[in-house]
Amino acid sequence: MPEIKPNWALLGGLRFVLALFVALLHLSESLGDGTVQYYIAFSGATCVAVFLIISGFCMAHSFGREREGFYRRRFWRIWPTYALATIAGLIPFAIWGHHIALSFTQNVNAPSFAEIVAFLTCLPTPLRGASPLNASLWTVGVECVFYALAPALAILRPRYLVPLILASAAVQFFETPLEGSWLITDGRVFWSFGLGWLLYTNWKSRPTRIFALILPLIVVIPPFFQGEYLGPALSLTAVGLILNMEKIQFSPRTGKFLLYLGDLSFPLYAVHFVIGWMIALCCPSVLVLQPGLVIWLCLAVAALWLHCIDRPLRRFGREPIFPRRPLPEPALSEPGVLAEAAA
Repeated sequence: MPEIKPNWALLGGLRFVLALFVALLHLSESLGDGTVQYYIAFSGATCVAVFLIISGFCMAHSFGREREGFYRRRFWRIWPTYALATIAGLIPFAIWGHHIALSFTQNVNAPSFAEIVAFLTCLPTPLRGASPLNASLWTVGVECVFYALAPALAILRPRYLVPLILASAAVQFFETPLEGSWLITDGRVFWSFGLGWLLYTNWKSRPTRIFALILPLIVVIPPFFQGEYLGPALSLTAVGLILNMEKIQFSPRTGKFLLYLGDLSFPLYAVHFVIGWMIALCCPSVLVLQPGLVIWLCLAVAALWLHCIDRPLRRFGREPIFPRRPLPEPALSEPGVLAEAAA
């Protein structure tokens, strides 16, 4: 096992900050208050990439520590929130009709039944993606494919994994369109998940650590020239903190708070898009609502979601719903048992 004890409080705090940046970007687009260019500077693509680096790092730890029940734990950690958030993204179509249009977007059509099934199952099909009114959830389907690759990644040596990471980073760097097949979509962002996995399994390797620091900076160069000028700083800061996690210490109270924020990050990521759309649809002429104010509403809903849905259901991932019963041991006092035991 790698000689690294993950700093879960640090990783949780980073996940929350990344989810917050993405939420502010999407809310600024939905509310149309004129601040979208400001939030674009934080680079949503970089936030997703760093988030996937953290995910790859954590999944390498989870799979390496306890392979049995890995997929059960992942299912109950991800799918209930993902499925309910996907269904929530369909509610506006039931209220405002199958065709929705606002000032900041073109006409959005309700998904077909086959697309809804693809959304809910996360299967790697041409229909897989995310609900039009909860488009940020496309990353969950991508991660599910990476979870399926965990057994292969666990036996893949760095000399084979690094070329795959570089090939994926090249696809991302040259901006192969996301509108391609699911294979292009997943392949485009695999470099970040694979980099996190490589970093965990080769934590003490100096070349790996340098590689993990430099590669994200190179990949975010194209977005830098498209107005996402804070992407390199965000990438350098986040990866630098991960590489120095062993040196960073928090007080018990601060650590507990950061762990809570890490738990809150996924519900926030899952529900903010729908909340922004609902506010825009209910109050299309109200431009005084700022993303910085609406985000507090999103945080309140995410906290309610965490305590009422996410955490109660997550307990099913800790133990099998139908645990295997151990075979009863024979009683040595029964006739013939002592002879069989001696034999």
